[in-house]
Amino acid sequence: MITVVVAETRAYSLREVKEISGRLQSLVSSSSAEAYLKDFRQWLQDQGFVENSSSEIETWDGSVWVEWLDSDTGKYEEADHRVSIVLPSSFPYHAPIVISLDDPPLDRSWHLAPEPLYSLCLWNTERGWQPHFSAQRLISRIREWFINYHTDDWPENSQVPDLHRYLHKIGVFVIGEDWQPSCEANGRFTLWMPTTVESLPHFASTYPLGFSAAKQVKPEARLADPMHFRSDAYQRQIGVWFRVDEPFVPPRTLRDLLKRISDASHQSSGYAANVCKHTYGTKTESSVLHLAVGYTDVQDKVRWLFLRATLPEDNKRRRKLYWSNDDYLDQVKVKSYQTAPAGKRDLLRRSAFMSKELRTYRVIIFGIGALGSSVAMLLAKAGIGTLGLVDDDVVMPGNAMRHICGVNLTGFQKTLATSVLIKKHAPDCTTRNYTKTWDRSKLMGYLADFDLVIDATASHNFSLLLNEICIELSKPMIFVAAYRRAAVGRIIVHRHAADPCLACYEIGDAWNEESYPLIPPDPDGTFIEDGCGSVTEEAVALDVEAIANLAARTAVKVCQAKLGKSNVAIFVNEPVESVSKLLKSPGLHWFANEALPHCLVCQE
Repeated sequence: MITVVVAETRAYSLREVKEISGRLQSLVSSSSAEAYLKDFRQWLQDQGFVENSSSEIETWDGSVWVEWLDSDTGKYEEADHRVSIVLPSSFPYHAPIVISLDDPPLDRSWHLAPEPLYSLCLWNTERGWQPHFSAQRLISRIREWFINYHTDDWPENSQVPDLHRYLHKIGVFVIGEDWQPSCEANGRFTLWMPTTVESLPHFASTYPLGFSAAKQVKPEARLADPMHFRSDAYQRQIGVWFRVDEPFVPPRTLRDLLKRISDASHQSSGYAANVCKHTYGTKTESSVLHLAVGYTDVQDKVRWLFLRATLPEDNKRRRKLYWSNDDYLDQVKVKSYQTAPAGKRDLLRRSAFMSKELRTYRVIIFGIGALGSSVAMLLAKAGIGTLGLVDDDVVMPGNAMRHICGVNLTGFQKTLATSVLIKKHAPDCTTRNYTKTWDRSKLMGYLADFDLVIDATASHNFSLLLNEICIELSKPMIFVAAYRRAAVGRIIVHRHAADPCLACYEIGDAWNEESYPLIPPDPDGTFIEDGCGSVTEEAVALDVEAIANLAARTAVKVCQAKLGKSNVAIFVNEPVESVSKLLKSPGLHWFANEALPHCLVCQE
């Protein structure tokens, strides 16, 4: 059911909000809820509504009388509309459904939902129906709806929803950077329709144009590859697209659809049918035809509606198309697809406020284990344009409970496996994979093209080497590590000479619990895993990913130059007893330390 169409243009006062809150709390008790329902049903009866005993769902049938001023004649008109009020099992928390029973039926409108047929769009999802609303208020809203219908005067906040909702939806059409229709009124496009698994998405492309588009082997690689497109599971076809000057409620038959396209394009009768005839001819090898309609929404954004027209059963063998026969076209039923925009801007739209300024940044991460892989994925989703991944380990089954990679990627290099998963979420994020090395010159080569370095190796000696190289190259760096079964996480940030580097913290007598709390090791929290050979820290994903989230947030703030003077963070997931006071306090603790003037690494 379409709900975001018509809303009450009414704001609530503080007093009303308190009253609503009180009524909602009263509904929690069964006795109050029963009293509310009894009063609701009684008022419907008083208004002449009768319960429909033949319906499986509680339904009340009756009529609503309305009167309105006809703007053309200047006279008052009146009408009596028959409706059914359906109370779902979750009523009053779920809004009642109001269905028109008028005969002849109401004209199709933006404000009539297709399912259930001829149900009135009375409420929006945010400020519409509230569980405390009375039957009187419901009838009043129905009456208001019919007055709007007769006068064609709808509230200003009425919005045209996605047009695919007005027809039976049969799938999803993915459009990306290759969907670039020309400025012409109509044209052709290539589509890929799944032939085996109906739940697979359809793809559409307008490049190259014309029938030569059939030579295009697959949709654009940035989408086809992450979505596991297989040419043997798809069939290429040609579709027709139209641009219309104004949107319309899509009809259910090809005859009415072609007429509405012609009217909405301000073209002569038969325009849309002739375009289709020129494209498809009078015979077709397929039992279905595909059309796309482009229209401008209330935000002046061009949107596309993809439609499938299915030929009549008795015509599927002959494959003939009778474009001038209205009776034939009336038998061709039309269904819709949900359009799934997947262009570069579309994918980042929900995080555009952040991703716009991050897409030019390049971040390299050393150590693509449970912690590093999660940091990489979060940064890719945030909008970082390029990620470097450095590791020489492979995915093992035991990694799956903490790593972003699952058991299906066992044996793959962690860098490669992580890159594959990143592409599934952020196909426009460039990933570069490197093998871990201790060679100083190679490491300097790795870092040359990146703006920020993150170390998640849990290798203290390697971290010190990386620290020295970053300072030499003036690269900002973040060191992140998890301790004591990831009950505690620590982040060290070095951006410039004022921030202590990792070597500064090696001078133990220069720090205290108020500036750099020590985290004693947990002798019982490690083990040697079969096939690994090195010590593995016990931890659960809940705590590891919390630390990874903080590391990714810190990286973003460093890129945005919004971290301030803070440069060390202690994140306590779970209090650690018998150690420092700070580690007993759950939460995030930031410190702003100063570099040691006698550090031989960062202060030379």
